[in-house]
Formats: sequence, C-alpha cells, structure tokens
Amino acid sequence: MRKPNRTPTAIELIAFLVALLVGFGVATYFGNAVAGIAVVLAIAIIGSGFFYAKA
Repeated sequence: MRKPNRTPTAIELIAFLVALLVGFGVATYFGNAVAGIAVVLAIAIIGSGFFYAKA
C-alpha cells in the first residue's frame, strides 16, 4: 500500500464533501439507498487520490 504523502487543500476537501453529498442525494432520489452507497464508494475511491502527489 502507498502511504499518503500530501494533505489536500481546504478547497479540495470542500469539493469532495459536496460531491459526496450531491452524488448520494441524487442516487437515492432517483434510485435507492444501495445505489447511493455505491456512488459514495466510487467518489471516495476517486477522492483518495487527493492524498497522493502526482508522480
């Protein structure tokens, strides 16, 4: 496993939280809770890249 080597900026964290909330809300509104959880997991996996510097 890679070790995180940077901390995200406040703007990145705020954008990440907004994406989580909006994604979960839209998925649960049009789908169901399972779809919402899947969207949250997908966004979390993408967002984990904020903690690593670009090589």
